[in-house]
Amino acid sequence: MNDNFVYKIIKALPDKEVKALTARLKNDKRERLLKLMRAITAGDDSLSKAQLYQKVFGTKYTKEKDYLLRNELRLMKIELEEYLFETGLKQELEYYQDFKHRMIGIRLSHLELPSYAADYFESGSEFARKNLRYEESIELENLAFSHRFKTTQLSPQLLPQMEKSYTNSLNTLEELIAFRKSYLEFMQALYGRMSATVAPEKLSTLPTFDHLNTPASPRSAQFYIQKAKAYSSFEEEDFEKLLEIARQLPAAERIQHEYLSLLGQYASILSMKGKFEEAHPIFREVTEAPNFHRFRERAPFYVNYVRNTIKIKQYQTALDIITSIENEVSESMLHIHLLTLKASCYIYLKDLKNLKNILPANFSEIKEIHRNYFKLLYAIYFYLEGNMSMAIHELENLLKTKELKGGENLYQLSGMMLKIFRLVEKKPNGIDAATRKKIVALLNMPELDAQGRNMVPYIWLNDEFGE
Repeated sequence: MNDNFVYKIIKALPDKEVKALTARLKNDKRERLLKLMRAITAGDDSLSKAQLYQKVFGTKYTKEKDYLLRNELRLMKIELEEYLFETGLKQELEYYQDFKHRMIGIRLSHLELPSYAADYFESGSEFARKNLRYEESIELENLAFSHRFKTTQLSPQLLPQMEKSYTNSLNTLEELIAFRKSYLEFMQALYGRMSATVAPEKLSTLPTFDHLNTPASPRSAQFYIQKAKAYSSFEEEDFEKLLEIARQLPAAERIQHEYLSLLGQYASILSMKGKFEEAHPIFREVTEAPNFHRFRERAPFYVNYVRNTIKIKQYQTALDIITSIENEVSESMLHIHLLTLKASCYIYLKDLKNLKNILPANFSEIKEIHRNYFKLLYAIYFYLEGNMSMAIHELENLLKTKELKGGENLYQLSGMMLKIFRLVEKKPNGIDAATRKKIVALLNMPELDAQGRNMVPYIWLNDEFGE
């Protein structure tokens, strides 16, 4: 059942929402759906269709009765969709007050109260503009203008209100043009970064926009101009300037999301440059942000956060983070990355029992790039277990692969580990000074670049055998 839509959604709901949905089913007297809900929340991933049927209907499952369970699952799906829509709408309205004001304005317009309707359209327009939804802001201002026109026909002294609506629309339009042009610069920077490595000849063919007349840039446009610089250079200083601009912008949802994304990117850049201690509090700052639950890039962010936490040797903390987010990434391509990081924590903690439990027994369903990395972790497991011959055998088999998927670093790292293990194997009573010197020379081999030296297996080798 663990691949069923209804099962997946119910299992993903936090406890608070499970209780709310359970109470809702109770109030609606949906007894079978209530039993279905309780059976799924109480069960584990091994819950079978037959077991679920037994819990819901109280009788033994047969194929002939399968349609009964399918029907209950269909009804529960409808119930879940309604619940997700209602709760999602409630959460979104908190950030989309312009939509709320638009709806109120339309109702007031139907009630023939154009002046009040215009007030709501204007307040909604201002909220949308502050949140950088310029098109929506202009549309609401246009509605306000048309309603001001109605009231001015009856009361000419209200003409200044029409002028205000016109001026607001003009100012917002100017901001929109500058904002969109700055975003084009950001897109161009990303294209340039990609084409420089993939197809350098394409960059000169990209249409420019220098001919566009742009009003003075609002702060939001400056944000994207600096963002273009930051994503072109990937330098710390450019990201620091970008974050400084973001801090000065209104607390708009769009900017808040951008800010968290940039903060996470900045932490990742520091981590990639080996500044793990500096990166750690920044990663933590992102998770402690009030709107982190709405952050759409949580899964890749967490992978980088866990990786950095391992680099500062906080292995149990890294395991706690992984445990807290495993359900979020269970369907994600990043799940396998978290699994390798979990294995890395067990390696450092020398927790061989848990390490063996999570290392895959069957590699057939794992992509080759991940399969080879796991084989490297298996070699470390055998070494820690005291089975050096198996560790060496695993590495020898890995290096026999004609094209080692995982890049040059994985190839060099596998070869380095094999040479070190062979040296250690010859010294069962302890590593002498001469052998230590050879191992250190291997650890410093120039063929492994900075990215390779940031890989967990290399850091473990260095910790285990370095000076």
